[in-house]
Amino acid sequence: MKTSDFVEKQWRASIWFLKIFPFFILLIVVINIWHDADQGKPFDWMHIVYGIGFLFFTCVLYVFMRLIFKFVRAKVQHDERRS
Repeated sequence: MKTSDFVEKQWRASIWFLKIFPFFILLIVVINIWHDADQGKPFDWMHIVYGIGFLFFTCVLYVFMRLIFKFVRAKVQHDERRS
């Protein structure tokens, strides 16, 4: 397997994770709200704020990962052309 193929495979795996991760964030928020409702606690907006914060963090993570993978792709392709 060439290095560029490995980099592309890692990028696809990272994108798959970033597509699935928001679903789990939503699931955690819903479970927390449901748990509070079962205990008779009033609705707490902080669960939604935490969920939005995690989604924002996921977006920031995607941007940085994309920048890093673009650099790695360019470096690997440059090295493979030189070989």
